Amino acid sequence: MPLLTVVRSFRKSSKLAKLQRKIHPPGGSTRDLAASLHDQVVSGKSSIREQALSEYLDLCESDPGVQEVMRMYELSRDDLKGIYVQALAGGLGQWVKGHFAALSTIA
Repeated sequence: MPLLTVVRSFRKSSKLAKLQRKIHPPGGSTRDLAASLHDQVVSGKSSIREQALSEYLDLCESDPGVQEVMRMYELSRDDLKGIYVQALAGGLGQWVKGHFAALSTIA
């Protein structure tokens, strides 16, 4: 693998990891995340978490592998958000080896 590809991959991984920590800080519970999302819906204001999630999805959608899967299964950005929510509901709302599982599933 060319060095430039490795550097880009490392930068993207670092950016994704930083965004994961903004969206769901380690040590926070899924209940905290649900409460934050509920408050956002009620207030109508975009939270730091929502902004970070939007940026996270931007990065995912820019990945050629994710683009290919989205094309194959005719997935939209809203579908990616739905997968994230389903992953949380299904028990993937936890940190595993430095990755928030529900978000890493998308990337």
